[in-house]
Amino acid sequence: MIVGTILRVWALAAIGFNSDEAVYSGQAAALAGDPTYGGLFQVFRAHPLLVQYLVSLMFRIAVDDTLARLVAVAFGIAAIPLLYATGSLLYGRRVGIVAASLLTVMPYHVFVSRQILLDAPMTTLFLLGIYCVARFVADGDGRWLYATAIAGGLAFLAKETAILLVPTAGAMVLVIPEIRLRIKEVLVAAVLFILALSPYPAAIAVSGASDTARQFLVWQLLRNPNHTWTFYAEILPAAVGGLVLLAAGAGLFSLLGRRQWQDRLVIVWILAPVAFFEAWPVKGYQYLLPIAPALAITAGVGLLVTLPAILARFRDRLPAIPPARVGAVVLALMLVSITVPTVAGVTTITTRGSLAGTGGLPGGREAGFWIRDNVPPGATFMTIGPTMANIVRYYGQRSAYGVSVSPNPLRRNPAYDPIRNPDRSIQLLRLQYVAVDVWSADRSPFFANVVRGYVTKYNGRLVYEQHAQVRRADDSIGDQVVIQIYEVRP
Repeated sequence: MIVGTILRVWALAAIGFNSDEAVYSGQAAALAGDPTYGGLFQVFRAHPLLVQYLVSLMFRIAVDDTLARLVAVAFGIAAIPLLYATGSLLYGRRVGIVAASLLTVMPYHVFVSRQILLDAPMTTLFLLGIYCVARFVADGDGRWLYATAIAGGLAFLAKETAILLVPTAGAMVLVIPEIRLRIKEVLVAAVLFILALSPYPAAIAVSGASDTARQFLVWQLLRNPNHTWTFYAEILPAAVGGLVLLAAGAGLFSLLGRRQWQDRLVIVWILAPVAFFEAWPVKGYQYLLPIAPALAITAGVGLLVTLPAILARFRDRLPAIPPARVGAVVLALMLVSITVPTVAGVTTITTRGSLAGTGGLPGGREAGFWIRDNVPPGATFMTIGPTMANIVRYYGQRSAYGVSVSPNPLRRNPAYDPIRNPDRSIQLLRLQYVAVDVWSADRSPFFANVVRGYVTKYNGRLVYEQHAQVRRADDSIGDQVVIQIYEVRP
């Protein structure tokens, strides 16, 4: 707990928010009653509002990056003892200790739980639901089924993808014969689940935002793929750790050959989210975080069950080294292999890219504060895309619109309005400034060239440049201009 806390709070606000963090914090500030943010960020967007509501309570003290991120940190830290309890319940205290240790320093969990994103809180509540399911199977007490339903509803309020807990639990019922349900228990659990998640649909109905919710649903269903199908295979080795994945694979292989309910529970826990997000065309770095605790448990099984079995099979060919000593060495290697990149990640103020979920945007906060203090109130910005627009809105407290936002309402986030005629908007002085950032330019070179064309066409005058330390592709670190702000005139 001490190590996990240090890793998650160290230099917590050294880098400002990324685009998603800016949106969720802007919603929280609007919920806290700040009129400035209320005019810049819609309260009802694509996700439920549990996390934003908790952040809004912190914002009643002050609108501050550290206070916002501490909400996610608290959920991240809470996952450590909860995983220990789950691993101990399923496979004993030794597996629980190994799993909790791995999650404590795992880059994937540490990095995401340091950002004010919805996934770390949802993962902890998802894990709570898994723990309650396991207690229900182990004890046969229906109250644990009811606790599972409440945990699932709360996880949904954190992020709607936690609805996966329902089919996951259903699959567990099908493959674990030890689970025996009575109709009364199922009905009570269903009612409790609906009651737990009801604040969100009730808030939508009371506020009259039903049309907005439908627009977001249509947009989510029709979004174009943003990554290839190999995306998770590419990011997980570095995010979880190569040695941890190998141990988890060995542990999972052992579980497949066993017939205990614990094994089936963990297998379904991993397979359900992986299958869903692999089939879902839109993929995100942090989307698979709910399986990180399960991977830590299977890694513990691989270390404490699979490895001793392998050593026993080759006992005659190997030196007489106690399996416990070999396991301790392997565990130390796994912990070192993931602790080093984690420490490097939390102590650096550089970034290589702007992949959502991997961290903040160096220089974004500073540029936003310059806008807030030096650009006239009521001014409007043109940006390459929503990333910089959200930073301008949150830190700069000015309206901003991305050129890359599609005019087709079925092909864009309903929260973002397009610039239907940039030329006309500049000529009528509806757009006065242009903000160009390197991250959006790298992702969308076409729209970056479009924006730079408007800067040239309308006599853009450079009024501000933001420098930041950036990690290049060759891992060298150097100073670079990351944001340029131009004033344009017809």
